[in-house]
Amino acid sequence: MVSLPRVLAVTAGLVLSGIFAGALAAGCGWAISAILTGDWRLAFDPKVWRFGAIVGGFFGAVAAPVTAWLFLRHVPLGRLMLQTTIATALVGGVGFALSLNPFLFAFIGFLGAAIRLALVTPSRPAADRLSQRHPPGRLGS
Repeated sequence: MVSLPRVLAVTAGLVLSGIFAGALAAGCGWAISAILTGDWRLAFDPKVWRFGAIVGGFFGAVAAPVTAWLFLRHVPLGRLMLQTTIATALVGGVGFALSLNPFLFAFIGFLGAAIRLALVTPSRPAADRLSQRHPPGRLGS
């Protein structure tokens, strides 16, 4: 049985991780866009990174727990955060460099990585999870 404090603690961790990952993805996406368009100075402008961090952090705070709890419960959290952050930054940055909506393209990158993770990560049956917690022969003791 799962306790409410544990669920709240995991959700709070996902929100904090989402803020960090979203901020990083937005900043890196902006830098990728600036480099692709040839505006090197903007890629290192702290004001732009700060704005990207605020906007990306907001979206990450919402997207990380929702995605993790709804359809990526069997995906390791490190893999979830790393792959969705990289895809969000790359696709959002390239979309912005092509003068397309960066929010839409960042979301497409995030969603594409999340769907890919859901499809390629095998879920473990409940019997597997139980046997890892209790080695064979010790279930009854």
